Amino acid sequence: MRRSELHFCKISKFLFKEDKFIYIICNLDKLKKSDVSPVEEENERDETYQGSNTCIDSSRTYQNYHTVCPQGKYLDVIEDRISGLNLKRKVRSDAVYMCSFVLTASPEFFKVSTPDKQQRFFRDFTNFFKDKYGEENVLSAIVHLDETNPHMHLNLIPIVDGKLCAKELFDGQLVKLQTEIWKEVGQKYGLERGKSGNSIEHLSTAEYKAKKILEEAESKKAETDDYAEALTQAENGEFSWSKGGLKKQIVALTAENANLKKRLDTSMGEVLELDKENKELKEHKVKTSIALTVLAKTKAT
Repeated sequence: MRRSELHFCKISKFLFKEDKFIYIICNLDKLKKSDVSPVEEENERDETYQGSNTCIDSSRTYQNYHTVCPQGKYLDVIEDRISGLNLKRKVRSDAVYMCSFVLTASPEFFKVSTPDKQQRFFRDFTNFFKDKYGEENVLSAIVHLDETNPHMHLNLIPIVDGKLCAKELFDGQLVKLQTEIWKEVGQKYGLERGKSGNSIEHLSTAEYKAKKILEEAESKKAETDDYAEALTQAENGEFSWSKGGLKKQIVALTAENANLKKRLDTSMGEVLELDKENKELKEHKVKTSIALTVLAKTKAT
């Protein structure tokens, strides 16, 4: 059985002028005890966070905000909740301690939504999970605005009927959950539920992040190629007549001049260093010559 699945829920047929569909994305990751702290570190990060996710822009991390603040370290809160349960047996070592959801929508939704509307969107998600699974079981919910697309990490302690049991809550229940999310959240924003039987893409969290990183890398490569072409055209005297094209050529030429200056500064530094070494060598030769002359006179006497 897979430990985590990513569900691209086709909850919308709302069509924009660009003919792009809007999707609500619900990513569920079931975490064991050893997985909780690393997830907390990334979720609750500040500007000093050092991680493998290259999509994070630390200069925007201060914009992240909570819809539910954790009441302590994740594991401490979870174990405190477990200790309050009247369990007949010890929690298994491989038990799921936390269900971590990533909740968001396609980039097009955020492009046309005001910051206030975006906040309502994420708070509606939060309230849905509080009402369905119990406010006391929603460990934390934080919205990240320092990555490519705004999204919320909502972490849930999987307690049902007085026991820790993620299997009972979510195994075979995700399609039903998608429909409930559409009814409680999607309809408020004019979104439609996708038809039953539509194929749903399943990706692990790691695969999803890798996909996003790859997309960003490809986008940066395309932009770099555009500027490289603009530089070649400008160097050949083929100046663009469009405002956008001319701007790219100016940026490319400026960057190339900066690169040339950097290389020139490096070369000049190397020349000065060689000149310094040459002077030191000459001084050494003079001193050596004087020493040999004095030594010769000493022997002669």
